[in-house]
Amino acid sequence: NARCSESGCVLSAMTSRMIVVEPGVLEFVAPPNILPQTASIRLTNLSNVCVAYKIKTTNPKRYCVRPNTGLILAAPRMVEVTVTYLPSDRVVPPANLKDKFQIVSTAVPSPEIQDHIERQLPNKNAFIEEMRKLWREIPSDRIVQEKMKVVFTERTLHTPLHTTMQPGTTP
Repeated sequence: NARCSESGCVLSAMTSRMIVVEPGVLEFVAPPNILPQTASIRLTNLSNVCVAYKIKTTNPKRYCVRPNTGLILAAPRMVEVTVTYLPSDRVVPPANLKDKFQIVSTAVPSPEIQDHIERQLPNKNAFIEEMRKLWREIPSDRIVQEKMKVVFTERTLHTPLHTTMQPGTTP
């Protein structure tokens, strides 16, 4: 249900594209045990309906994802999700970290359900409960899942993530 490249993933439900997930890989600086680090995931709704999403990780104690669930209104709307890597006292070599994220999305079944969920937004607990209810009631064949890998690159904290090399120079 997904087509991926280095720049991102396009998720599709049935034959229509719903959301684009960017980037295709979450990148953090190695060694990972020094400071908390943040990265962003952009979810862009390409459809003409409201899309619900939730983001899970294989290691919830190592990452904080905010917001980890929510709604993306009909296109062209985008949500930016912040992923914070939380270092621990236990030193783990970057090569041993095989962490992944799963982005799950579905079309909200009706405008009435969308309106009901949106009315809960001011009350965080009620909103979260309504989102849980939505996910419990959605048939599995209407859910699109995408996996995203985490990569730790060997850089110093002061090296920009995207560098431009001049011809004839070495890193």
